[in-house]
Amino acid sequence: MAKTKKELEVEREIRNIGKLIESKGIKVRREKLSRGRNFKVRSGNCVLTGSDHIFIDRRLPQEQQMMLMLDVLNQESIEISSEEASVLSDKSKSLLDKNFVSAEVSTEVSA
Repeated sequence: MAKTKKELEVEREIRNIGKLIESKGIKVRREKLSRGRNFKVRSGNCVLTGSDHIFIDRRLPQEQQMMLMLDVLNQESIEISSEEASVLSDKSKSLLDKNFVSAEVSTEVSA
């Protein structure tokens, strides 16, 4: 089944967010997470073999996958420069609870 233009745009945004998360040292894995009679695996953060990971269930709606990834970026310990944020759509930027750290270094001229 062919994806619509909107679905392709959301998929591109999910990949951009994933690249940004991975640049912060967190592995992103989008997979069909196992489900069984006696257990249910949910998407979210995980520390696996000493490395931070985020697992996203591919069966979730695209918007929900994107929101889970943006939640990771909203963690206080993750700083995002305005240059890094430039790859994100305006909608994604508005969903982030961050004031972007300027990548430019300001210089003062003394008289």
